[in-house]
Amino acid sequence: MRGADGHTKATFTMARLTNFVPGNHSLRPIRICLHESVKRMDLLFARMHESATKGNPLVPIKLSS
Repeated sequence: MRGADGHTKATFTMARLTNFVPGNHSLRPIRICLHESVKRMDLLFARMHESATKGNPLVPIKLSS
């Protein structure tokens, strides 16, 4: 693209997604449940990351055609 882009500023907005979901919407309790589940799995994720950074070889997967 050549020249100044005068439309970029109008393209983006800064807003929290929670502002778009009403307080009594059914997604809110689901979000809380998911966050708690991920918190409980944090140690597992940390162990997986640690083992992956030690240079374990990847297992090649042959895709059927």
